[in-house]
Amino acid sequence: MGILILKKWYVRFLLYFLVLIIGIILVTWGNYPESRHTWPQPKLGTPSLVVETYRGDASSTKASVEICDAIFDKRDVADCYVEQAIATKNLSICNLLEPFSRDVYFGRTPEYCFREVAVASRDKKICDLAGSLKNVCLGDIGIMSGDKSICSQLTGDSRDSCYSVFARAELNSSLCGDVINDYQKDECYVSIAYNAKKKILCSHLSSPLRVFGCFTGLFLQTW
Repeated sequence: MGILILKKWYVRFLLYFLVLIIGIILVTWGNYPESRHTWPQPKLGTPSLVVETYRGDASSTKASVEICDAIFDKRDVADCYVEQAIATKNLSICNLLEPFSRDVYFGRTPEYCFREVAVASRDKKICDLAGSLKNVCLGDIGIMSGDKSICSQLTGDSRDSCYSVFARAELNSSLCGDVINDYQKDECYVSIAYNAKKKILCSHLSSPLRVFGCFTGLFLQTW
């Protein structure tokens, strides 16, 4: 009789252990990293009135450019142009990136420069010059200024990421419901579930495996 009870206890222990191992694997597998934006290289159109508004005087532009041109390593010249454009809020410096090889400058295009100036100065008007980076530009300004109303003006991944960032920052799971992409929506719910210790949020995930992984992760977190 004692042996039978011992065997039953052993089998039960093995089952619990197996469930625990599976849970750990699922949690590790389901620890969704934040998705990243991938954008095609944009083409700069005709400069708008915004450029004229922030162009700055010729002497300040020349002085800023001379600082960058004095750099020996040409790979750092583009970053210098961007930094000077941000420091002086002089958008004409961004256009200096256009003639150079984009391979050499690692994607430091005029559009990238416009985006950096816009975000640093919290100026949404400049985002209009950022081409395909406009969504990211507006989203970054919204996040940095705490204005989640900007999220509704965005599209695609930028819109989803915007809502997700605000949801996680505020531990507001209702904003996760505004995320369209299942991957980002799950990541949004999981993050809040873990940080706010709300197990009920696990039930909102898009697949049974992810739901199980979420519940198991919370159990291990408090075990």
